[in-house]
Amino acid sequence: MGCTSSSAVENLLPATGSKRIVCFYCGQNFAVDEYQPHVDGSCKDDMLAKVSDVPEEKKPVVPTPPDCNVPTAESSDEDFDKYNNEAISKLKLFVVKCVCGDDIHPRQYAAHIADCKKYKAEQKEKEKKEKAEKKDKEEKKEGETPAEEAPAETTEAEETPAEETPAEETPAE
Repeated sequence: MGCTSSSAVENLLPATGSKRIVCFYCGQNFAVDEYQPHVDGSCKDDMLAKVSDVPEEKKPVVPTPPDCNVPTAESSDEDFDKYNNEAISKLKLFVVKCVCGDDIHPRQYAAHIADCKKYKAEQKEKEKKEKAEKKDKEEKKEGETPAEEAPAETTEAEETPAEETPAEETPAE
């Protein structure tokens, strides 16, 4: 499923009358009897694990189930279309915006950034900047003068004042 751009998401919609349901987490189509076990089983946990791989500032909002009822085998084509369209609308919001401009589904995020030239260039620039800042910080630290040394300890002799010797008295006249 590569990128989940608007046009890519639109292609997920099953043909009317096919009685297939779109998963609002991953975008895959399922038969009625396979859908709920898929959503309740590994899909939700897998998607939440994939979202945890995404940097905090780029994390998408995890989608909630569509507001309408999950179609059953007896549901009308309109019920399937309504549910699937709502699932796709929610899936469109469950994307990570890459620096290259692509909207990436969390499931594909790790694979995308491994190949994305713009992402790699941004990371390289970020590392270069961090290295330069670290070097500047170290140079600044080396250039600082050390704190003044504490005065040397005084000896006991220096602490006690010398005995005062009386001044010679001169006779008074």
